[in-house]
Amino acid sequence: MKIIKNKKILTIIIILIIIFFGFLIVNKYPNLLSFNSEEKQEKEVKEEKQEKEVKEVKEVKEVKEVKEVKEVKEVKEVKEMVVYSDDFEELISQLNTSERVIEFLNDNFTYSQRVGSDALNPEEFFEEKNGSAQDFASFASYALHKNGFISFSFVYESNDNTYYAVSLRDTDLPKYIYFDKAGAHIVSHGWSFRDLCKKEEERLGIKIERYGTVSPTSIKLEPQEWVNY
Repeated sequence: MKIIKNKKILTIIIILIIIFFGFLIVNKYPNLLSFNSEEKQEKEVKEEKQEKEVKEVKEVKEVKEVKEVKEVKEVKEVKEMVVYSDDFEELISQLNTSERVIEFLNDNFTYSQRVGSDALNPEEFFEEKNGSAQDFASFASYALHKNGFISFSFVYESNDNTYYAVSLRDTDLPKYIYFDKAGAHIVSHGWSFRDLCKKEEERLGIKIERYGTVSPTSIKLEPQEWVNY
């Protein structure tokens, strides 16, 4: 019985010693308890930093890839640029989009005004590299027609002034091309010539009185039939 009692006392003493040292550690060495917490925080910060670096590397790689794709596309576009021929018929065959017609006119021709409904022959206009709205309209309408577009020279009058444009169906959408000192411009409009007229009235600040169309192969830009507007 005495031995058992002594064991109990010894156990109690050991427990008290453990509690005492635990209390001592908590009060005197608090950093020891926070060590694991700080280590965990440092690990999390390190992992977050690594993830950020990986993300940045990935973003840089993606930007580089996009840039490379863009550069390849630009090189391809340069290769596909049209080298316009001095041969008239060969040239016309290359003007197979409305954008190419606009680009060719703006890059190679100068605009001047004159009265009269007769336009230069498209080939003559090609040689001269200068002309009025009549000449621009006749040439553009002719080039588009030759490349399978539905196109007309569009003529309209306002206050004794006559204006010339080109009406066309471009990728199943109605558009028209107008001409001024700044060059040739292509514009979308509604689904009728009246919508086209309304667009031009807004652009020029005029009141159109009548309009008509002319065949793309004709250089006499006088409509056979006028429509009152």
